[in-house]
Amino acid sequence: YGKLYALNAKNGEKLWAHDLKREFGGKVPQWGFSASPLVEGNLLLIEAGGNAGKSLIAFDKKSGREVWASQTDAPGYSSPIAITVNGVRQVIFFTGTTLVSVSPVDGKLYWRHSWQTSYDVNAATPVFLPNDKVFISSGYDKGATVLQMKVNSGRVTVEEIWKSRVMKSHFASSVLHGNYLYGFDNAILKCIEATTGKEQWAERGFGKGSLMGAEGHLIILGERGNLVLAEATPSGYKEKASAQVLNGRCWTVPTLAGGKLYIRNQKEMVCLDVTGQN
Repeated sequence: YGKLYALNAKNGEKLWAHDLKREFGGKVPQWGFSASPLVEGNLLLIEAGGNAGKSLIAFDKKSGREVWASQTDAPGYSSPIAITVNGVRQVIFFTGTTLVSVSPVDGKLYWRHSWQTSYDVNAATPVFLPNDKVFISSGYDKGATVLQMKVNSGRVTVEEIWKSRVMKSHFASSVLHGNYLYGFDNAILKCIEATTGKEQWAERGFGKGSLMGAEGHLIILGERGNLVLAEATPSGYKEKASAQVLNGRCWTVPTLAGGKLYIRNQKEMVCLDVTGQN
């Protein structure tokens, strides 16, 4: 519903808060606000979806004071990323209709690339392909593209390298390992070559799952709670281990921290020890 809170991690005390809808005219997306805030230096950046130049907002992360606001895009469901290309720091937002690049310092627009998707469901997080490219993908038969950024005297332009329906990410973000992207083309797990979009392999059986990368492997959580460890290799789908750990709809990417793997469905969360130690 667009309520943004900063809390003390030790005791949960509220430090500051904002109501994106009430304060900035943020439009609540059909399936709710989903973008994760991004910490960039002393700033916290968020896609507020407000009108009249209040779509993208940067707050002082400690005080909650508004530092700048920019653009007038309809909100999407994707989270922003921060990248540096040829010395130019950019924050990339994947809004409901457009891929937008702005300066983290003042919100100044660097470039825009239109990306119209049914119901404004641009949900998967963009993937930076070092040193100068970015990958985006959307579902509803939209597909994917890779854009190359070029910097000249501080001015950034973009050029489309390839565009294809080989990867149609409904909501799960893709993982980059080497020159290959691993992600869900709707309900099919795929590996594609990042620079060309050429499909390397495809594997069914997960439904609309999600995945993350870890030490040359993929941790894959299927839509119905089947958890799989597979090699991140373009030579084929190579499963190392699997277990049924949850039931019901699992649409949240796994999280790995300190040797513990956290996964959840829509009702409960499970923590698994994956260190291999008893």
